[in-house]
Order: sequence, then structure tokens, then C-alpha cells
Amino acid sequence: MHIHFFLGLAFLEENLTIVDEVKKRYGDKAKFSALVAARSHVMDMLDKKKGTPQEFYRYDWLSALEQKWLDTPLDREKLAKYEEMLGTDTLRRIITADRDIGVGLVTCGIVESTKLKDLTKNNDEARWSYVVGLLDYCFDFYENEKPDMVFMYCIAGAVALAMAEVADYMGVQFSQPVFGRIDDYQLLDNDKYCMVPHIKKQYEAALQDPSLIKDTLPLAKQHLKKFTYQPERPADTKAWLIKIMKEYSPIGMVKILLVDLARWFCIMFGLKGTKGVLRQRKGFSILWGNLRKFFLIHYMLHFEKRKTVENTVGETPFLYFPLHVDPEMSTMVLADKLTDQVSVIERISKSMPAGTKLLVKEHIPCIGMRPRGFYNRIKSLPDVHLVSPFNDNFELIKKSDLVVTMTGSAAWEAIRLKKPALILGKLHFINIGEGFVATESLDKLDQSIKKALTEKPASQKAVETYMATIIKEGFIMSTAGIWFDDAHDQTALKKAAEIIVNDMESMVKGERVKNNYLEL
Repeated sequence: MHIHFFLGLAFLEENLTIVDEVKKRYGDKAKFSALVAARSHVMDMLDKKKGTPQEFYRYDWLSALEQKWLDTPLDREKLAKYEEMLGTDTLRRIITADRDIGVGLVTCGIVESTKLKDLTKNNDEARWSYVVGLLDYCFDFYENEKPDMVFMYCIAGAVALAMAEVADYMGVQFSQPVFGRIDDYQLLDNDKYCMVPHIKKQYEAALQDPSLIKDTLPLAKQHLKKFTYQPERPADTKAWLIKIMKEYSPIGMVKILLVDLARWFCIMFGLKGTKGVLRQRKGFSILWGNLRKFFLIHYMLHFEKRKTVENTVGETPFLYFPLHVDPEMSTMVLADKLTDQVSVIERISKSMPAGTKLLVKEHIPCIGMRPRGFYNRIKSLPDVHLVSPFNDNFELIKKSDLVVTMTGSAAWEAIRLKKPALILGKLHFINIGEGFVATESLDKLDQSIKKALTEKPASQKAVETYMATIIKEGFIMSTAGIWFDDAHDQTALKKAAEIIVNDMESMVKGERVKNNYLEL
């Protein structure tokens, strides 16, 4: 079993636990390789694992490869060949997916200053040289090293997307975890849009034969009942909120500033691990970003919170649009044609029924990460109003006439709370097939909104069956643990690794076949 990992700081402990499980099963027949998208200290860590059960026989440092790709003159014949092989849309998606090489497409978020951003922002040749070099690497690696499985924690940038696209083209299996959005249940997926087609297949079978989910249906019913009466934020959102409130207190901010100042000088003088990293944020960007976030968080906490639903809309019917984190996978990968959220909001405002308002709420982790004038642009639109990011999300959903989102979990929350939803991007909950309207086209948005406003709620049977399928096919692994190391439960992590490796084995053996997801 040869597994090729996309290694970063996020999900690093999980990946190494998977390595332990594969080694336990296959012994000397287990092979591990990696493309390392992190600072050089991860390479140093892998150096120290030589001669141990966690040894990687090959590991390439992304930053060194990126410099090589940028230094190589653009081969237009090769670019044309890749366009013919993979399609124009795929090549454009690779650029759109990346906050550095696709920086100009990020209009609703701040892309912090990096060397890679500076080298490609106004250099079309360099940008396409990067894409050609990246595809060269993927094709050469898969052809020469012949991995059985490519595993990544998520497709959230140019490199991961290219690895998945080329694997799909060459028939190499790849997998990634997808948040099930029921407690900490995760799903394994080999779909580039995270649409979990095997879950859809199992769900449709369970609708016809409920005995398939008899063991997990009681738990699904319990979860749905609890959520209906006491809805809770997703685990990762709760963890981010706790972190923000702790770190951006006055005392916490002093500590952050001291660390940021030290980091600034270390980066300036080539701190070990940052030198030569093209995606390394510059010290002043880190410091300025944290200062801006501190003041905005406190302004919104103490002044903006008065902007409640009642004093904003009164008795007027309203649509609710929760902003997405940007730049992030949710927009750049799963809604790649809709990366300008303000443009989407403007289209909604032009398409919603007369006399209706649109309430827009910021995503708490994105406070301080919006460009200058962003909120004023939204507030200037007719019938569009901002509400405090600290307002209750579930109150907004319950009181709204329609929830509109691209890929956010608010649509899933609306479905469970029997509120209509309009989904504009890729979101695996559309596999349920009812209780929402899904479209990726804004051309006839007025018709889509009108249809969504009259959409019947999803049946309890459908929602419970889908939740039972997620619980049956999923596994428990801390969502917060991906970002916060202290959130891990080692026993649960080892159990999750066993399930992940079981799934890898079934995919390699051809026992899990891809299936088309619900067409939008």
C-alpha cells in the first residue's frame, strides 16, 4: 500500500496516525510519500523519522518546487496540451482555488502579503508557468511513483485541486475528509466538489429500505429533535468563537502583539523555517491584521450589537445571507464562479420580491479580514442591511422567510428547522433532494427566489434518513482538532484512523465506485 499525502500543519497529527495504522497492517509493504505544504521544520521532522515506522521514503518541499515552477519559462505548447486533457474550466479552477496565484479574484477578503502573491499578481506568464509546473509534477509523480492512494485533508488551494484533478484523470484513487455537520461526524469523499456521491447512493437506498439504517436511525432522530429545540453552532465554529473571545481580550491582545513583534523581526532576518517559503506571510501583515481584528471585534461587540433583527426589519419580510469566510474553500473551490460575495448580494437585492429586505451577517472568524469599504458597499445597496456577527444565527434563520447561501452550513440548519433555503454553490446536503432550491446560475435568480419562497419543507423522513446515513457511513473525529491540537482525543483519533484506512482499502480494491451526485 503506497499512500501519497499532502502534508500541511493542519491535520498533521491525523495524517501521522493514519501512517501508524497502515504500517501496522502492511509492515514493510507500506510506503509513504508526501508533498509538504508547510515551513521547512516539517521537512526536518520527516528527516528525523528515517529508520522509524513513520518513515516517508520521499517527501518534496512545495516551496522549493514553487520557486522552480516560477523560474521556468512558460511552455505554451504544454499549457495547450493540459488544457486539451483537463479542460479550460479545470485550469481556470486551479487558479481560482488559490488565494496567492488567484489573488485578484479574492474581492471580499484580505489576502495577506506573501512573496508568491507579489510574484504572480501582475505577471500572467509566471502564473501559467506555475500551473504548468504544478501539473508536470503531479503527472510525473503519479506515473513514476504509482501511488495506490492520494490523501489530503481538504481541497482548499491550487496544489490540492491539481493533485485531485490529475489523480482523477489518471485513475489514481484520492480521498479527503468532509465535515458531516452532525456533531463531529466526518465523511470520506473522492469527489472534487465534496458531494459525497456514495452517501447519496446509500441515502437513496435507505429511503427505499429503512432496515439499512435501523441501527443509526434512533440516534439521527435524537439529534434532529435536540437540534430543533436547542440548535447549536458547529463544533469548529464554537472553537473559533472561544479562541477569538479569549485571544482578543485586552490582555490576550497584548500577548498577541508581543508575539507578532517578535515574529516580525524573526521573519525579517530569516527565522529558521520561514526562509525561502513563498507563502510565508510578512511580519507587518500579521501584526496589522491582528490589530485591525482587535478593534473591529470590540466595535462590533459593543456598538453593532444593537442592530438586532427587530430594530432592523420590524415586521417586514426578509431574506438572510450569512457571509462566508473569504478567501476559503467554501467560495474559491465550491463556488468558483461566485467568488465576489458582494456581487452575489447585489444580485439577490435586485431579484427579491418588492418590499422585502435582505439581512447580511458577518462570519465571526472573518472579522478584520475584509478589505476597506467592504461593509459600506453592502450597506449602500437598496433594502440590504448588516446585522451584528454576534447576533444569534438561529434566530435569524427562524425569523427569515428564506435563507440564501452559497456553500454555508446555514442551508443545512434551515432545512432541519423547516425553513426554505436557496443554495447557489456545491453543498452535499442537496443530496436530500427536497426542502430547498439549488442553482448555480444567477441569470434567473428572481425565479429561483420565488420558487424557494414557496418550497415545502423537507420531510422529516428525508432529513432523518440522511442524518442516519451520515452517522452510519461517517466516523467521529474532532473538527476543531484540525485547527487546534489540544482538541484531540487520542482514542477517538486512532479509531478514526482505522476507519480511514478501511475506506482507503475498499477504494483501492474498487469496492467503492463513484456515482453522479444530484444535478443542479
